Amino acid sequence: MRNPVQRAAWATSVSLCTVSRVRSEDLFNGLPESGKQERRDRVPLINDAEIIRLREAVYSQYRNRSLPSLDSTLEYLKTEILVHSATGIGSASSFVWTRTKLALAMKEAGFYFSRGPNHYDVAREDPEIKDQRSNYIDTVRQYRRAGRTIYYNDETWANKNMSVYRSWSDGTLNSRIKVPSGKGGRIIIAHMGSRETSLVEGASLVFIGKKKPGHYHYEMNYGCWLEWLNEDVFPKIRGGVLVIDRAPYHLVRTEDTRPANTKMRKAEVPAWLRAHDCVPQEWEGNHWEKNKVNKELLEEAAKNRPAPRYLVQDLSKEFEISILMAPVAHSEPNPIEMVWVTVKMALKRANIDLSLTALQALVAEQFSKMSTEEWLKYELYSIKIM
Repeated sequence: MRNPVQRAAWATSVSLCTVSRVRSEDLFNGLPESGKQERRDRVPLINDAEIIRLREAVYSQYRNRSLPSLDSTLEYLKTEILVHSATGIGSASSFVWTRTKLALAMKEAGFYFSRGPNHYDVAREDPEIKDQRSNYIDTVRQYRRAGRTIYYNDETWANKNMSVYRSWSDGTLNSRIKVPSGKGGRIIIAHMGSRETSLVEGASLVFIGKKKPGHYHYEMNYGCWLEWLNEDVFPKIRGGVLVIDRAPYHLVRTEDTRPANTKMRKAEVPAWLRAHDCVPQEWEGNHWEKNKVNKELLEEAAKNRPAPRYLVQDLSKEFEISILMAPVAHSEPNPIEMVWVTVKMALKRANIDLSLTALQALVAEQFSKMSTEEWLKYELYSIKIM
């Protein structure tokens, strides 16, 4: 055993390969000054130019309204190389793509086979929605500094046959609750709360919805919503701030601020122009009501579109309440959204009678269990993510 590598391997009981690697990489000098072993930087398998080419291949398929796969992306890259060699169009590349290299390169480029951005994610990138979010956050901070109580309002639903998805089961029919097929009827739920009060006592709205398909928002209308606010909500939160989302029945305009639209008959558009004092002077005296086509009338009405004012704002003035509208596609700033998750999970566990009447009673019971401490936890989380 005159070979020092063999002697070291025998003395330390490690393999010859390990001893050789340690000696060749100068690791015998010991640990670095930090005292921790430093990891070597990983050398990327695909160079940056090819990663850029790969991203463009994926994005081009999305622009052409096709879903990229490994096979389609590989074909795209190979076709691009062939087109350049034949016509000179595009950038030159001698890199040889294979399916295995492409799978590794997709991860290096940051692509994962997962669910992509939904329509809410797309909406959040809209400049107008970004402005709504920024203004909302600034206004909420001003109200907090001024010591105003901020109340959050929202609506949701619960189905008659709602139940938990998972429970202790041995796979037989004896270890399950017999739940009818389908969702069954549903109840519509509305409530509001704040960090000072949790859910405001006596301010809930729970009623059985009509048997109509579609979103639960179609069960509500501005008349029912405003009546609930006027009778059960506003008297209890006088002087506060109410945060609402931008559901259609929340944003019904007052009669004098409703804009002209294409659903109006031609005789109604001139009346709208006169009511809003926006008839051009050169039109007067020329029988413009009959001579102008409806397109010209609507174009003139669009130039004088009135600033919106909503029925809920007029109603809130009587109670000295400020209305604050949450940004579109942003449920996170509203802590009552997390209250709904908690309440619905409890309803699924407690809903064993599977009747709408019993479900209404369970909703009231769960509302009474919501503590101020729990609401504060949800609101602090909303503040954190804003």
